Amino acid sequence: MVKKLNIVGNRYGMLEVLSFAGKDKHCKTVWECKCDCGNTIRAIGSNLQKGNSTSCGCARQKSVVKHNGSRNRSYYSWRGMIRRCNTPIDKAYFKYGAVGIKVCEEWHNYVNFVADMGEPADGQSLDRIDPYGNYEKNNCRWANAQIQSRNIRVHPNNKSGHNGVHQTKTGKWNAQITVNGKTIRSKTLTTKEEAVAARKELEKIHWGST
Repeated sequence: MVKKLNIVGNRYGMLEVLSFAGKDKHCKTVWECKCDCGNTIRAIGSNLQKGNSTSCGCARQKSVVKHNGSRNRSYYSWRGMIRRCNTPIDKAYFKYGAVGIKVCEEWHNYVNFVADMGEPADGQSLDRIDPYGNYEKNNCRWANAQIQSRNIRVHPNNKSGHNGVHQTKTGKWNAQITVNGKTIRSKTLTTKEEAVAARKELEKIHWGST
């Protein structure tokens, strides 16, 4: 017999799971949930985990009335943000929710999110200014793919602690940067500090960053 997954206490969007409520006529697990607006509803577990149920319906209703809801690109950015931070079965959860990246309480409501962020321009998507920080007003912006590709967390296998800075097999250091799909490398350097400085210089030359 398959053991029932206990999700009591978990939060999915605006919904907090309160208790197990049995099974529906299709033998799907149902949970009693409380919405941030105060309403209590019953939701199917798989819908909660897939991000299909994120409120009692109040957020969607307000979004449709005030912001045209799902017609807006911001809505899909908001929904993706909620899923990757709160839904363990989401394919990106391991890079967000699993490592402690959270959505601020206010942004569990789409209306608050779009009021703070507005709509993205063509080619833009949601980006965290500090890639180690949470999703909140002071740490988010709409940015294009080029900007986002430069603003990433250091890969866990990179022992230098700096993007684009690597130690060679001989113990020396170098810096590199990617420009239009092409990798540009610095000369081989003696210390990590020199390589970090070289990386910043490459950014200044090729990205215009200071």
